[in-house]
Amino acid sequence: MNLLAKETLLSLICFALAGLVYSAADQIPPSLLAQVSAGLVPKLLAVCLALLAAINLVLVVFRTTTRIDPPAGFVNAGHYRMLALLILLGLFTALLDQGLLRFPVAALAFVFTATLVLSRPSWRAVLIAAAIALLSVGLTVFVFTRVFTVILP
Repeated sequence: MNLLAKETLLSLICFALAGLVYSAADQIPPSLLAQVSAGLVPKLLAVCLALLAAINLVLVVFRTTTRIDPPAGFVNAGHYRMLALLILLGLFTALLDQGLLRFPVAALAFVFTATLVLSRPSWRAVLIAAAIALLSVGLTVFVFTRVFTVILP
């Protein structure tokens, strides 16, 4: 399977996943205490995923240059990083599901570790990952607790 076919298939899978997420978010019952429905954020994420899939599909369709596929047996470090992120996501989900960590702590660890996995190893990368993790989790907690008035686990 060539690269264009893989990217097309990935876009179609993302469309299907976005539809499933939106449908599941539509089934979330509205809260009587919250000003914003609990399904709003998953619906927004599903719409964003669908938009990104559409943009990728348009780029694939209108691509004028063809890339050379890597030779057989070629393994890119990106595959290992993707696998590490998938394992990290599973660990993050398990820790939250079992109640071993609260959301802000688990999210901080997840964002920090994911940023380190995706960057080149250096002290600067560690400092940048820490700044990204603190800023993103801090803003997320602030927006959900103060703006949307959602109680985080």
